[in-house]
Amino acid sequence: MNKKILVISAVLIVLAGGLIFGQRFFFTNKGQSYSSSSKENAGSDQNAIQNNNAYPLSDEEIATLSEQVNQEFDYAFTKAREWRDDSVLIAKLIRYKGSIKTALGSNTYVFLSPSMAEYYWTIEIDQDKNTEGDSNYRRAIYYKEDYFLDPATVAVPLKYMKLSYLDALKEADKAGGDKIRSMGKSYDANILLSALKDRYLSWKVEYVIDNEAAFSYEIDANSGKKM
Repeated sequence: MNKKILVISAVLIVLAGGLIFGQRFFFTNKGQSYSSSSKENAGSDQNAIQNNNAYPLSDEEIATLSEQVNQEFDYAFTKAREWRDDSVLIAKLIRYKGSIKTALGSNTYVFLSPSMAEYYWTIEIDQDKNTEGDSNYRRAIYYKEDYFLDPATVAVPLKYMKLSYLDALKEADKAGGDKIRSMGKSYDANILLSALKDRYLSWKVEYVIDNEAAFSYEIDANSGKKM
């Protein structure tokens, strides 16, 4: 295992949600950051929504998040290849805890190495910036059997990732997701990009209230059609 991954502590984390998440242990290093301004645009998630009529995010926040996710995509791949040079992207998870605000959001990239197929390697990057203007991140290694992904999950076919998580959030809003936010309760939002064997790549949007899945909506990541 690559020595650049520093394992400091074992933490019990509860990933709330009746449909996607359960209880998991993870090992992680803390206090790391990267400067998005130093990374080139990787060309993914390029079709972010241009207006925020359905979002609890401003136009400026949407533009910033769109640029950020493009830049960090390349960075996530670089760090994953430092772990194992045959790493492939398995999933991407956007999480908001308590409300959809950049200060409460993070983007997690999940990788698999065929030469170490019993593990998932992840990097979680905060959407908000720290006092130095960089984004804090945390790296973690999970046993595949302890992670929430479906065992049939396969590598992300990047050529079919035409829509961003912001697009998925908009489509979910049209289907009733916005009503969850209008209830005035604290909620978590989970937006997962993944593909199962013999199934299209999809974005799945899930709202969670009081540790129960309150709303779920899934679209094809290529066409935007409901799945």
